Amino acid sequence: MIDLDSAKAADILQRLEGAAKWMRSLKRKRYGTHPSRNAAMRRAGRPSICDGCGSTPVGSRCLSLDHDHETGAFRGWLCTGCNLALGNAKDSPETLRRLADYLERPRGLA
Repeated sequence: MIDLDSAKAADILQRLEGAAKWMRSLKRKRYGTHPSRNAAMRRAGRPSICDGCGSTPVGSRCLSLDHDHETGAFRGWLCTGCNLALGNAKDSPETLRRLADYLERPRGLA
């Protein structure tokens, strides 16, 4: 266990609180200042169902804000799986369509 005097502990706590405040500010700047996103988010609210697959997040998991990486426009709310799938496909509809075709073809065919 680390033995800290109260001054060192207070300094560390102050630094951690400053870092947390900076992260909140960064997130507000990154996700909260685009006018179209703000309006869309206010209209949409935070639903309990994923816009991608229709599932309801379980336990402590929550839906993530999804946005267009080129325009910054709000697109909807996604579960972790759908958010990762879009990211891994680099937001490419063509890639996702090819993957859907791949899944739907008969098994054992190359």
